[in-house]
Amino acid sequence: SMTSLLSTPQEYEAARFFSGEGKTDDSHTSIIYEISVDLTLERSVPFAAIDYQSVFEDEDDVLFSIGAIFHIGTIESIGERIWKIHLTLTPPIEGQWGILTQHWREPRW
Repeated sequence: SMTSLLSTPQEYEAARFFSGEGKTDDSHTSIIYEISVDLTLERSVPFAAIDYQSVFEDEDDVLFSIGAIFHIGTIESIGERIWKIHLTLTPPIEGQWGILTQHWREPRW
C-alpha cells in the first residue's frame, strides 16, 4: 500500500535512468517498479496520466493516489545492485480497505 502519492514514468528507460541504474554506493540498491493496471476492473483508488501537466515536453508520468494497493509479482535482478519488481494495482478488498484507511478518517488533534 502507498501512504503517499506515487508518480512514475511510463517509459522503462526513463525509470531506469531515475533509478540510478545500480550505479550507487555499496550501501544502496536501485529498484524499478513495473506496474500493471487492469483497466477493465472498477477502481476506487484513482490514477491518472499527468504528462499534459509537466513542464518537461517528453515526460509521461502516471500519478497514483494515496492508498493504492499493489500485489507484488515477480522480483528479478537485472544487473549489479539493480532489481525490477512487477506490481499489479489491485481493487480495494471489502473490509481490508476500511481497516487500512480508518486512521485517515480519525481526527489528528
